[in-house]
Amino acid sequence: MGYNPRFECPSSDNKYYNSNINPYVACGYGMFQNNGNCTAYAYGRFMEVLGQDSCNLSINDAEDFYYHDDNYERGQTPKLGAIICWEGKGSLAGHVAVVEEIKPDGTIVTSNSAWESSLFYLKELKPPYNMGANYRFQGFIYNPNVKDSDFRYRGHVQYEGWQDWKNNGEVCGTTAQSKRLEAIQIDADIEIHAKAHIQEIGWVDYGKINKDTVIGTTGQSKRLECLCLKGDFRYRVYLQYTGWTCWTNADGICTLGSVGQRLRIEAIQIEKF
Repeated sequence: MGYNPRFECPSSDNKYYNSNINPYVACGYGMFQNNGNCTAYAYGRFMEVLGQDSCNLSINDAEDFYYHDDNYERGQTPKLGAIICWEGKGSLAGHVAVVEEIKPDGTIVTSNSAWESSLFYLKELKPPYNMGANYRFQGFIYNPNVKDSDFRYRGHVQYEGWQDWKNNGEVCGTTAQSKRLEAIQIDADIEIHAKAHIQEIGWVDYGKINKDTVIGTTGQSKRLECLCLKGDFRYRVYLQYTGWTCWTNADGICTLGSVGQRLRIEAIQIEKF
């Protein structure tokens, strides 16, 4: 279901990182051969996400990745599984890493390896994704095996209004910011039914929804308090004071949230089966 992020170092017997299908390993510059190498790692991770034993990425220094003619789409907006590229200033050779998580505020979590110093590490970066004065952000190389989802949703958040559409599995809303989620919309290729308990209104049954259905309210400063969804997916919500609920199948019976406690839903995640 959705993108499978890597938050731990690959094992030394993982073929994408430590066999001759990785050209950096074949020429003696593998990450396990040199106690770290960002290019060898990013090349291996790209193949792993791609699900193939080869790819068209550059086999040169990190700063060459972004402008290499490999036929992969590029851009300035982060996507899961994409390689983020920086050019080094002066004698620095640049750096590449892989986007493993995208947070609601645009912060990304990247997986990395570093030449002769760190086999594997995670790093958070906020827009505009600068990595220090000695590096210049170039952009993202998108992995063609990570598609924009046909299942997306967005939230109307206190003080912010409508957020951008989120893809399958991404966080919609905010966490730890004390902001109420006021409404959601779901754009999906499956049948979905929805009910919501809204501040001062109570339960509203929306029946079968479509992409234009607003579940909740806008412009009324009312919090979503509880949701009951039905469809071929699972979901969880982030609640005031208690945080994330358990993942729950959308069976049209179970509810997530609270009734009569005056507690707001602040965020939601949805994963299509």
